[in-house]
Amino acid sequence: MQRKLSILFMCMSFVQFLFAQGITQTPYSQFGYGDVETLVNARMVGTGGAGLASALPYQINFKNPAMAAYNRQFVIFEGGFYGQNLRLSTANGNQRILNGNIQYLSLLIPLSQKNWTVIAGIAPYSNANTRYRTEAKIDGLISSTNEMVDSGYVFNSRFLEGGLNQVFITNAIKLPKGFSVGLQTSFILGTITRRNNGLLQNIQGGQLEIVNTTTQIKSSEIYRFLEFKPSIGYIRKLNEKNQIGFGATATFNRAMSARRELITNILSRSNGFSIYSDTVSQTKSDAVLPSEYSFGSTFTRFNKFNASIDYTYIDYSRYKSFAPVNIFTTGHKLNAGLEYVPRYDAIRGYLKRIAYRFGGYYYIMPYSINGTSINEYAATFGLGLPIGKSSGIGMLNLAFSLGQRGTTENNLVRENYFRFFVGLNINDKWFRKYKVD
Repeated sequence: MQRKLSILFMCMSFVQFLFAQGITQTPYSQFGYGDVETLVNARMVGTGGAGLASALPYQINFKNPAMAAYNRQFVIFEGGFYGQNLRLSTANGNQRILNGNIQYLSLLIPLSQKNWTVIAGIAPYSNANTRYRTEAKIDGLISSTNEMVDSGYVFNSRFLEGGLNQVFITNAIKLPKGFSVGLQTSFILGTITRRNNGLLQNIQGGQLEIVNTTTQIKSSEIYRFLEFKPSIGYIRKLNEKNQIGFGATATFNRAMSARRELITNILSRSNGFSIYSDTVSQTKSDAVLPSEYSFGSTFTRFNKFNASIDYTYIDYSRYKSFAPVNIFTTGHKLNAGLEYVPRYDAIRGYLKRIAYRFGGYYYIMPYSINGTSINEYAATFGLGLPIGKSSGIGMLNLAFSLGQRGTTENNLVRENYFRFFVGLNINDKWFRKYKVD
């Protein structure tokens, strides 16, 4: 058993290298185990991230595992990429960042045409990537010659990099009377590295004293755990043209074993060589991850119109990790959006077959920093471009979001972002016996 787990985590290390954790460069990723990613495809991004109760035969619903039970006709492959133009603003200035990353790779297979569907995939779970510098003036310093100096500055450069990735397997079962259940099992692995470089510079007689060494403290937090996401779905057909759906998912407070290595290193600024290095501690901790509960509803007019609304409650109040300061509380997120297709089976007029999507979301994040709540909101737009004629062999999904997170009040950072998403969906019939050859 131990050997099998070792092989699994070796594969997960390859996944960690594949995704490269490059999308997030936000100061808010320094809290907890990074900026947590919501696993949704470009189609759902276009509808504001809403669609927990949406069931479409040609699209995968990553948000609610139970809805995969309605994908019983086609094998579906989906892959996605996203990027962003991010502007960070403080009371003293701003900075612009461009970056991108793979969003997910997945494969859906209906093992039974009646009731059983399986999804396997890989995706980022959280991202931690930011760097910033602080400085503080202090008086009454003692120089290297034991003389009193006028004043000095302490410079701290902090770096955060890494994150967590996941390999997930979803099983969905269709039950009688419109119900379905699902379970997503995720194998999660990753390392978050924090570095703090401290530099002291003295000023004596108005002259800056040369300092040749920098103290570096490096902390590596290593996470390995399983996450289970049970879900339920319900679809009720109202008449020949309309139906309504409901869905719910949950991830519960769960304990896991995490390990941290703390290393102190003194570097020479002149040549970059290490003067002194020591592993201060290697500790293990039973971290407690947050719980999350989501509920959603979708109204569908077949092959024409979808309107969805979702609500998510995030409970970080019991979160526990290596961080000495707990800034976490509870969070709330509301997503809403709609999708419209003028005429899905139009023989002429490609624009009539395109899916047009609109939406938005508002997120009260589970952070309270300097007594200030951190909020995020965005407007979204998307297009579903069919590939091939009629129902086609797939769809190219494009989505765009324009939003804001945080505030410049109380020495905090405001983020204004423009994000774009590209997703490719390809479907085909496998394991189907032909009645006529």
